[in-house]
Amino acid sequence: FQSVQENVLGIMGEIDSANVSLRDIISYCTTNYEHQRPEVFAQTKTYLEDALTNAAYQIFRGASELTNLLEMQNYELLNIQSNVECITTSTTILRDSKLSTSLMQPHHRSPYNAVEPEV
Repeated sequence: FQSVQENVLGIMGEIDSANVSLRDIISYCTTNYEHQRPEVFAQTKTYLEDALTNAAYQIFRGASELTNLLEMQNYELLNIQSNVECITTSTTILRDSKLSTSLMQPHHRSPYNAVEPEV
């Protein structure tokens, strides 16, 4: 579980880094657009395509890691459920065997009735 958590935190860091890069792109565009429109437009388009591709990939990686985490947790829950069912079955069998053994034994007299009254 810890490795999945570390991977998700790493992915979140990469997304945050991409966000900083997008701010740099916006700053570049704002500063240079008036003077070099065609070049800035082409460069901005390339930067944004790369940034969007990277963001989509990071989201995919994050979703994959979370899916893996959920699958591992589901496996653990199924394992626990199986163990509980096994314990329940064992307990039922043990209880039933003790009950049937108790019913098959002859009844003993109660210690209170052990002494016959003198006549």
